Amino acid sequence: MSSLSYYSGSSHHACSVDRCQLRIVLTLNNFGKRFYGCCYYDVDDEPTCKYFRWLDGKTCKHGFEVAPIVLARISTYKNQARVAQEKEKEASDREKTAIEREKVAKRREEKARVIERIAKKKLQKYKFALVVSWGGFLPFFFLCFLVGWKNLEQSH
Repeated sequence: MSSLSYYSGSSHHACSVDRCQLRIVLTLNNFGKRFYGCCYYDVDDEPTCKYFRWLDGKTCKHGFEVAPIVLARISTYKNQARVAQEKEKEASDREKTAIEREKVAKRREEKARVIERIAKKKLQKYKFALVVSWGGFLPFFFLCFLVGWKNLEQSH
């Protein structure tokens, strides 16, 4: 598979060492080996271009000893990153919820202020109506009382 150039029919480009990126293998069998791989290669996707060329020979013995430790750490770091992303998303969701609740509370507060203003205006109107009604009722009551008192005095 290590030819000097390779034409990828599916990706419609020609690969050579000049266009490729230097990469390092992190699998147990070839841990630490360097190779040139297509610049369009994506680890997460099925590689569209399969061109690669080994740069190193056999992996050293130390690489086989270290590989499980390094891979375990990488796995741990990926898990920690995933957990941190989940916590960040959860915090973001909580923040959005809190902002929405704050908006609702402000709307309710404003509505309560409007209702309070309306109630105060009604109270002023009722007080005025009470004063006016008593202002008219007291002279009438006093007049009726005087007329009734005079009629009572005359009948005795």
